[in-house]
Amino acid sequence: MKKQIYLALIGIIILGSLFAISRLVYQIDPGPCVNCGHCVNPCPNDAIYYDTTIYNYQIDTDLCDGCGTCVNYCNRNAIHPVEVSSDDNEIQSIDEMISNYPNPFKNSTTISFALKNNNSDVSIEIYNLKGQMIEKLDVQNSQTEITWNADKLPSGTYFYKLRANGKFSSMKKMTLIK
Repeated sequence: MKKQIYLALIGIIILGSLFAISRLVYQIDPGPCVNCGHCVNPCPNDAIYYDTTIYNYQIDTDLCDGCGTCVNYCNRNAIHPVEVSSDDNEIQSIDEMISNYPNPFKNSTTISFALKNNNSDVSIEIYNLKGQMIEKLDVQNSQTEITWNADKLPSGTYFYKLRANGKFSSMKKMTLIK
């Protein structure tokens, strides 16, 4: 089954490059990722790096050629293919436009974001340190910020990411202090 998916993805890469519509790259979903590092060494392009600002592995979409080698070494299903248009790297633009304030925070924090295009399916996903999704906040069409109430959760570090039309930003860190 993995081989069939891999071959299908290679076909998408070839078609994307022929028509210059989009290209396929991979991203690490920090939710299931346990930072084991098994995916790093097999990457032929050195596209995988450890981001010390969010304490998680990331894939540089500019270096990733979509070969899929990293997928075979991930035993947590944390690496997923994403499509990036050749004229607008939307994955990077989402990442640059999300933040929360205050951080650290006491009971609630406001997560603000901006998207280039109108996206119909937008949500903010909140994760704990174990990588478990603890809440999903659905974002309305014209919303540019959302308040997350964490008064029932213990103090600690939490992560959040913006998901827009199946594409997600890099995970950002926030600290709850009670």
